[in-house]
Amino acid sequence: MPQASVNKVGHFLLSADSSQQEGEGNVRKRVVAIALEVRHKGVEGERKRQQEYRQLLRLTRQILNDSRRVLRGVEALPTRRRRGVQGLGEGLETMADQVRRVVRQTQIPGMP
Repeated sequence: MPQASVNKVGHFLLSADSSQQEGEGNVRKRVVAIALEVRHKGVEGERKRQQEYRQLLRLTRQILNDSRRVLRGVEALPTRRRRGVQGLGEGLETMADQVRRVVRQTQIPGMP
């Protein structure tokens, strides 16, 4: 879902905070850290990679929980205001379901 759509939902809810944008930055940092850790070999490199994957999955789950709260907030809106963001909420719900499926299927490399 594009950032503009997420911001529009947040604007209508009047409760959007900067935590979602911070989460996106943190996810980007985790992905870069994983890419850099691939260059390290041996047991220490493997341990660091596992730690980065865990942090990435933790942040992803936090963002998914934030999206749940946003969707509950959309449902709580008065009918007139809900109409304006209903399509965006449906898009957010679809994307969150897809990400949840990927998180469920994800295994941390090197972990059984």
